[in-house]
Amino acid sequence: MATSRTLTSRGIVLLALSAVLIGCTQPLALLPGEQGIAPAEATPTAAEAPVSEPPTLTPSLAPELPEATPTATEVPTATASPTPALLGPAFAPGIDPLTGLAVDDPALLDRRPMGIKVSNFPRSLRPHTGLSLADLVFEYYTEEGMTRFLAFYLGHDAPKVGPMRSVRLVDGQLVKMYNGVLGFVGGDPFVLGRVIGMIGSSRAFSQSPSTCPAICREGNGNVNSVFADTAELTVLAKSQGAQDLNGMVFSSEPPLAGVPGTRVHVQFSNGARAEWRWSSELGAYQRWSEDVLEGRIVMEPLTDRLTEAQIQSPNVVVAYAWYARGSGNEKYNIEFVYRKRGRAQVFRDGMMVEGFWLAEDAISPLQFIDGAGDPLPLKPGATWIEVVGENSTPTETAPGEWNVRFRFP
Repeated sequence: MATSRTLTSRGIVLLALSAVLIGCTQPLALLPGEQGIAPAEATPTAAEAPVSEPPTLTPSLAPELPEATPTATEVPTATASPTPALLGPAFAPGIDPLTGLAVDDPALLDRRPMGIKVSNFPRSLRPHTGLSLADLVFEYYTEEGMTRFLAFYLGHDAPKVGPMRSVRLVDGQLVKMYNGVLGFVGGDPFVLGRVIGMIGSSRAFSQSPSTCPAICREGNGNVNSVFADTAELTVLAKSQGAQDLNGMVFSSEPPLAGVPGTRVHVQFSNGARAEWRWSSELGAYQRWSEDVLEGRIVMEPLTDRLTEAQIQSPNVVVAYAWYARGSGNEKYNIEFVYRKRGRAQVFRDGMMVEGFWLAEDAISPLQFIDGAGDPLPLKPGATWIEVVGENSTPTETAPGEWNVRFRFP
C-alpha cells in the first residue's frame, strides 16, 4: 500500500524531533549475547579532517540528581607490588660474591677462588668428595658421552675434593672469568699450553710430588686417586688479595615471574644424566645421577663422601652455550666470552624463569638477566650450572617437570 512507504508532514516533523533528542544522549553498547546490527566502520577519506575529541553535549533540560552520600567503605587504592631487595652486583665486605651469603671467616674472601677439576666417570668413583661445599659448580659435556665438573671454592674450604681429572680449554676460560686458581691432573700438551696462556703458570697447578698436601695422589695411584685440599691449595698458590668478582645478583624473595619448575632432568647422553628435584622442606633442589640397574638406566641420589648427605643447591641454571669442535684430544671447547650471551633457565624456589647468561668480558663472572636486560636474581647460596649445547631442547613433560636433551653445537 502507498501509505506504508509515504511519510506525512506530521511524520517528518516527529522523525526530525526524535533525531534531535537522540543526539543529546550517548548510544548504549550492546552487551554480549544481545541481538543487534553492528554499525559498519566508517572508511576515512582524504577530504575528512581528523577530529581529536568528540564535543560534549549538555542537555538543556537535565534533571537535578541528588548528591551522593559518602559511605564508610571506600574503594581501596591499588598499590604497586614491592620490589624485592637485591644483593649485588657489588658486595659489602664479608659477603661472598659467589653466593650472596655472609661468611663465617671473612679472611677466606681475601684470595682467589679455588677451581678444582672433578671427574664424573666411571660411575664406580662415585660418590664424589667435597662438591657439596662448593660455591659454584659447572657441569659440562667432555667427550664419549661423559661429563665433568669444575667446582669453585671461596666462602668455604673443603679438606678433600675429587677425584680430580685432566684440564680442558673451557676450564681456563672459566677460571680466568672468575679470577681463580685451577687445580687439575695433567692434560693434553696443546690444551695445557693454551690454558696456561690464559691464566698464567702461577695460577695453574697440576698434580705432582711437589703439590702435596695441596694436591695429592692416594691409594693405589690409579687415574681417579687424586684429591685437593682447597685451604692448602690457597697456600701453595700464594693467593692473597680479594678479587673483583662483582656481577652476580641475589634475592631471598621468590621470583615474581616464571612458571613451575620442580624438576629438571638434563640428558647429556644416554649414559650421562643429571636431575634436580625441588624439596620445599629443604628450600633447595636435590641432585640425582644416572646408574645402571639390571641393564636399564635408573636415577639415584648423588651424595657427598664428606657429609654422607645428598648434594643439594638452591639454584640450578641450565645455560645454553656454543660447543665449538676442537682438534686432537680436545674434542670440544665451550665459548662463553666469544659468544657474549646465550639462553638460560634459572630454577629456584620451585619455579623456572627464562632469561640469558651474559659474559661482559674475559675477566668478569657470568651474569644472569631477563629479557629486558635487568638482573635475574639467584637465591642466596650455591649455584650449579648445567652447560648444554645451543641447540639443546627443553620440554615440559608434566606440570613443573622439565627435560633438557643435549644437542650440539
